[in-house]
Amino acid sequence: MEDELKTHRDHLEELVEEKTRELKAAERQLIQSERLAAAVQIASEAMGEMKSGRLKVKSEKEGEFVNLSVSDTGKGIAEKDHKYIFDPFFTTKGKGTGLGLAICQRIVEAHKGEIEVKSAVGKETTFVVKLPVQ
Repeated sequence: MEDELKTHRDHLEELVEEKTRELKAAERQLIQSERLAAAVQIASEAMGEMKSGRLKVKSEKEGEFVNLSVSDTGKGIAEKDHKYIFDPFFTTKGKGTGLGLAICQRIVEAHKGEIEVKSAVGKETTFVVKLPVQ
C-alpha cells in the first residue's frame, strides 16, 4: 500500500510540474505577444499618414537568444534623441505620454533581455528585442 501511495504521489508531482511548465510557457507567449503588439503599434504610429510606409516584423534564433525585430519606414529618429527614447515621459509626438518605449524596455530587461534601436531620419527604423531562450 505504501508503494502504491508513493507511486501516486510521484505521479501527481510530475503532473503538477508539467502543468507549471505549461503555464510558464503560456505566460511567456502572452508577454511576447503583448510586446509585439506594442512594438507594432509604436511603429505604425511613427509611419503616420505616409501612404507608402512599410512595416516589417521578423524573428530569428541567434545562439541562446531569440531576436524579434520590428522595422518601419516612418520619419526616423533624430540622432540627438537616440539617448532619450527609453526615458519615461520622453516623446517627440504631439500627443502621447512617452511611456511606451520605457515600459517595453523594463519588461524586456525583467526577462533578462535587451532592446536596441537603429534609426536615421527619413530612413528605416528598427527595434530589436533580444530574449534568452529558456
